[in-house]
Amino acid sequence: RRYYFYRQNAVTPGSFTLMFWEADESYYLYNGDVDAAALACSAQDVPGHLEFTEEEDYWCSMRLGYWGRIHGNNEGIPPDSFLRTASGVYPAGGRFDDNLDWVILSADQSDITFYDAAVGLGLGAGGAGIEPIILSSFVEFWRAEAYTMLGQDSNAEAAFEAGVTESISYVTTFTDPTADISLAPTEEEIDDFIADITDDFADADDDTALDAFGWPVEKSKLDILGEQFFIAMYGGGADAFNFIRRTGYPRTLARNIDPNPGPFPRTLLYPSSEVNANPNVSQRQDNATQVFWDSGVTNPAN
Repeated sequence: RRYYFYRQNAVTPGSFTLMFWEADESYYLYNGDVDAAALACSAQDVPGHLEFTEEEDYWCSMRLGYWGRIHGNNEGIPPDSFLRTASGVYPAGGRFDDNLDWVILSADQSDITFYDAAVGLGLGAGGAGIEPIILSSFVEFWRAEAYTMLGQDSNAEAAFEAGVTESISYVTTFTDPTADISLAPTEEEIDDFIADITDDFADADDDTALDAFGWPVEKSKLDILGEQFFIAMYGGGADAFNFIRRTGYPRTLARNIDPNPGPFPRTLLYPSSEVNANPNVSQRQDNATQVFWDSGVTNPAN
């Protein structure tokens, strides 16, 4: 998360972070004030269709200073450019997040220290980033998908592990010369994560039961595979659309903030310039047409 996302503000409006009190060297919760100008949803109630779901806790924001926009939010962006979470050193070439996960309360309670963490020109990696189109990790995840579909579990597990490993190895090569990298994950932490997520993938069923609303009761192999694949393609994401059409997974994506978002697009319209210039192209009438490899499964997040 410290490579991918850069927090500019220690506390999300309407949410909370940790507070370290120097007097007793203990941690407490520190609540952020509601600020509708910076984050409109901080002053709003949880949408009814998100109540009693996982999204109830983060539909508007995350804790510890993270905030952005939930899936389906088409509101205009407020003037929060130097407050909301920004792209990190990967893949955008921004700043590595070396901010603490807490604010500090002085021993006599006279002062609370927040970090000063705005992005700006020339900071971090100075924009020396990439747009991931096809990485070596993508190929491994494609292999894992194919092996999973063929029921070749051992090959799928090996390819999955290789995909996660190559993704993390690549991400952690991006450097911010101004950052304190002591907060970067250690090799042991990375190895433990890869081992744990690979075990989760190996132990997962090929499919799982769904609740009354079509959401998985527990993660299947393709849910876990899809999640890690999407993390690997962060900053690009074109093939995430293809993966969803191809498989219908991962079913664990965030629910849409719109309770009636309409049909999931299976294709996109052709550009008008192409239709006008090419007499052999007929414009589609809608976005519902399936290509031959589209499974037709609707992802519950839509």
